[in-house]
Amino acid sequence: MIENNDIKYDVIIIGSGFSGLAAALKLEQENKNLKILMIEADNRIGGRSFSKYLDDGTLIELGGQWVGPKHEQMLKLIKQFNLKTYVTPPFNKGKNLYFYNNTIQELPSAEFNALVKEIDKLTNSINLEQPWNHQQAKLWDKITFQKFMKNYKSDSWVKILIEKLIAPALVSIDSNKVSLLQALFYIASNGGFTFATSANKGAQNYRVLGGTWQIAQKIADSLKQTKIILNEEVTMIDDAKNQVIITINTNKNYYGKHCVLALSPVVINNIKFKQSLPKVCKSLLASYNSGGALKVHFVYSSPFWIKDNKSGTVNSCQGYISEVVDNTTPGSKKGILTVFIYGGKRTKILNFSENERKELLINELTNFFGDKAKAAKEYIEFNWIEDSWTGGCFVANLKLGAWVKYGEYWKQPIGLLHFAGTETSSYFYGYLEGAILAGQRVANEVIKNL
Repeated sequence: MIENNDIKYDVIIIGSGFSGLAAALKLEQENKNLKILMIEADNRIGGRSFSKYLDDGTLIELGGQWVGPKHEQMLKLIKQFNLKTYVTPPFNKGKNLYFYNNTIQELPSAEFNALVKEIDKLTNSINLEQPWNHQQAKLWDKITFQKFMKNYKSDSWVKILIEKLIAPALVSIDSNKVSLLQALFYIASNGGFTFATSANKGAQNYRVLGGTWQIAQKIADSLKQTKIILNEEVTMIDDAKNQVIITINTNKNYYGKHCVLALSPVVINNIKFKQSLPKVCKSLLASYNSGGALKVHFVYSSPFWIKDNKSGTVNSCQGYISEVVDNTTPGSKKGILTVFIYGGKRTKILNFSENERKELLINELTNFFGDKAKAAKEYIEFNWIEDSWTGGCFVANLKLGAWVKYGEYWKQPIGLLHFAGTETSSYFYGYLEGAILAGQRVANEVIKNL
């Protein structure tokens, strides 16, 4: 049933990803009398968490999939909804591989740990609520992470590895497109280098049995005061003095006391505002680069790498592939290797046909796993940059200089408009945990102003 246009909601939430859902859940917990509307342009909920099932029921997670021991809100929801987790990778403790100069390399631990220690020393100095106020912010925000790493006093290939582990692998954008300040903020926000990049006791420690999308669905199913509408694109927002008018693509209007934009800033830029946003806010929203990750899955008849004492985890310093992980799920006989391609490499490989992309990537996989990697039964890819409603994956990042210019306006409400999404989280920025925290923050913000 669709209500009449003149019905006014207490809160209208745009976006049904983890941040929007977390905001609705928190609002309902705080006030049992609120009338909430959630508008989603896509035909599903979950945002950047999205799964596919093969014909035999094998789960393929196309989007956000990992949970770490510090992700308290995710773990709380998993427990609340009686979901189960398992450790990543699920089956073995084989060897991680590092590829450089056309060969598998042994990781020089002393050099690696020394450089990590230096980076963590810098990240520990970042104020997560106000990174732009750091005494070195002006300098760090105008130099690229690539330039910083190039000037670091080491000739070891480990320097190249760590650069790629951070940018593009963490921030999902090339190191010449992201500032040192943005990179350090991301690492600091996610608990330091080791936690952010690790499976073992790190941010990639757990997966949810059956997929993270279930958490989104369970939240939606639990909502009692929130009406969720799918397939309606918001085209205009009118932030009037005492109400917000939301216009969708069919020219229908919805009226609310407050509006939560639980969207990537890249997507917010596609919405027209009748009462123009302040110039600095428009400039801030326009200063985000889309996340540039391409996630590709190769399905095999079995996880053959286990018998070869390989974990399925690879970090590569050359070629299209930056990372490989074992994404095999418990109870399945099939083996799944998931490959990540980022930034300019993603752009370049998308110029080829799907069959050509498959061949190029399999050729690289044979460098890590031998000829057995050629026997993939299925090839599945999902290009998030083509998803109009998410604006790329993993996360949007501020361009060079934007933190210092516009940081003080970051995640600040404007009139009756409130901003959520993982890009507005001080903690676990870029992860589903960050999205939840942002949703909870903005719900508290709305409650105080109702």
